Amino acid sequence: MRCGGTQLVLACTLVVAASGVAHAQRPPRGAARGYAGVSIGAFVTAATVSAPFTFPVYGEAARVDTDASWPAGPTFEVDGGVRLWHDVGVAVTFTRGRRDGESDVSGSIPHPFFFNQPRTLEAGGPLLTRTDTALHIGVMWSRRLTRRMTVAAFAGPSVMAVDEEMITGVVISETYPYTEVRLARATTARRSQSAMGVHAGGEVVFALTRHLGVASGARYSQATVTLESAANQHADVDLGGVVVRGGVRWLF
Repeated sequence: MRCGGTQLVLACTLVVAASGVAHAQRPPRGAARGYAGVSIGAFVTAATVSAPFTFPVYGEAARVDTDASWPAGPTFEVDGGVRLWHDVGVAVTFTRGRRDGESDVSGSIPHPFFFNQPRTLEAGGPLLTRTDTALHIGVMWSRRLTRRMTVAAFAGPSVMAVDEEMITGVVISETYPYTEVRLARATTARRSQSAMGVHAGGEVVFALTRHLGVASGARYSQATVTLESAANQHADVDLGGVVVRGGVRWLF
């Protein structure tokens, strides 16, 4: 997935650069040179994390697999851009979104009396929260199609961060004859990390007045961080995804 995202951004960057060179011309009279605005967006796909960990019990190693899933959820965005030369400029977007998700716990727990006879653990885990934050800085190509409509494409690097709850341990409930185990509770901790990533996207802007417009578009972004799931144990976490958004623009 990482390779595919990078190839997408490289391709979009080449398209932007080629379009800027091939169609270089002064913007039509009255075209906005830049913009600033706010948008409401939404992740199109869910975010998932699988984080296994092991711990000693009864002289053997217990293994627990945790799976968390955060559904598609809203984002709030602040962005701006400016045309620097003909149709080419830069665009900057700050975005933040918070989601609540569910988790599942499964595992293999050693028996207190017999070696190599583990018992199976299957249970629903606690609700977990996740916050995604990103700063996208990209090269922008924009073209005014009509007196009121402008289209734009953008691509470039991103600084992306995540702050999420992760299951870091489990407390097991068991009774004689110890043939079954149940999840008494799961312990959680917040984990945060940031990384460099990439993004690409496009949008359409419709001018309502000379200085006010509305915009609608989509963006794909991708990065990967490594979070500590338990003591000295880690899990890879994918950031970003596809976001659709719409908002208002101040045009200047």
